[in-house]
Amino acid sequence: FWTALGIPFTIFGSMILFVPLGMTLNSVSMGAFVIVLGMIVDDAMVISERFDVNIEQGQTPNEAASNAVGRLWRPVLAASLTTITAFMPLLALGGLPGKFIWQMPAVVMMALFVSLIDCYLLLPAHLAHGSKSGHQYDKNKLILAWENIYSKILSKLLDYRYFVIAGFLGFFLFS
Repeated sequence: FWTALGIPFTIFGSMILFVPLGMTLNSVSMGAFVIVLGMIVDDAMVISERFDVNIEQGQTPNEAASNAVGRLWRPVLAASLTTITAFMPLLALGGLPGKFIWQMPAVVMMALFVSLIDCYLLLPAHLAHGSKSGHQYDKNKLILAWENIYSKILSKLLDYRYFVIAGFLGFFLFS
């Protein structure tokens, strides 16, 4: 729930910056939101998944949230910065295309910045206070069964790893 709530928070938080920057909600800015939507979800999922792992290891919710952000703030920031870097040259585009497209990189950069605020400050607080204190999550029996099957298959594949690699290479060459 808290991970999904980051999507509207990021979109509306970015839209707050539209007026001071002289931007409008149009097809270019909406396209930019569609482009950055997956990145917004990824940032929040990485933090919340690490939180769940920390809870399963017996940490308190506050410790789990703090440790999740403390451990993953650099990779999440790096992922966002690479996307910002990829879109930055579009700001330098001149002429009529530049006047038309400049909102796309601006929206992408704003959305990623607001998403980082959500991931670093709001999401950990929501996860810590929405969690059962000191309680380890119980896994569903179906999930445990699938994990056992996966573990057995993976163990067998690792035992015959050279045949598996040869099979994938053969399949690749055939395709």
